[in-house]
Amino acid sequence: MMTKDLSIEFYRQRRRVLGRRADTRLSDALRRPAPFPRRLARRVLRALSSRSHVIRRWQDGAFVAHRVGPARAA
Repeated sequence: MMTKDLSIEFYRQRRRVLGRRADTRLSDALRRPAPFPRRLARRVLRALSSRSHVIRRWQDGAFVAHRVGPARAA
């Protein structure tokens, strides 16, 4: 998504800087682990999101969202 007034070299330099910032953020995050309640909440949310999905189907002239999950045992 380049504009006329910005050159390819500008975007290349910007990508280098953003990459370095991302590396710095990652190393900081690895150095300071998140508190246990936050890690637990993330793990629960990840587990819930992997079990069910929302799909949208066309029904009666509009899209309707349905939550689809694993089959429940009877």
